[in-house]
Amino acid sequence: MEEQVDDEIVLEDEDETQTDTVKKLRERLKKAVAEKQEYLEGWQRARADFANEKRDMEARRGELVADVKAKVAEKLLPLVDTFKQALAQESFSKLDDSWQKGITSLQDEALRVLKELGVEPFNPIGEQFDPASMHAVREMEGEPNTVLAVERQGFKMNDKVIREAYVTVGK
Repeated sequence: MEEQVDDEIVLEDEDETQTDTVKKLRERLKKAVAEKQEYLEGWQRARADFANEKRDMEARRGELVADVKAKVAEKLLPLVDTFKQALAQESFSKLDDSWQKGITSLQDEALRVLKELGVEPFNPIGEQFDPASMHAVREMEGEPNTVLAVERQGFKMNDKVIREAYVTVGK
């Protein structure tokens, strides 16, 4: 509810001089200016707080979306592995063409969904072994500390490793 401000100065004493009236008006004006400044600063702080909260909320939302995508991708990766293993079996080539096309199509669809989520496979063959993105499962004769083979595909999402590659490393 808005408070009504009396615009009129009521002289309490008949003796009050014009100087006293001006002095009182100046005091009221000074008080009003101080209140205005206080309200303005409060409004500006609230506006800045709102902008900061909005920015923080958007950042949290982005992180949440990325986390959900990563979790979905992690659930799909074993499916991709299974398709890869199935296609590598000798018995796969003995299947009817329609079955082969169907299984290949399912694998392609799983890879497409992963790609839409921002997930990309990485192939470290020939690269130096990196424990941040790879897990050495075997060593063989070859270029020391170099990846010679990939036993299980690694995947990244937005340059962040969501599943390390299992690799064979040279010794």
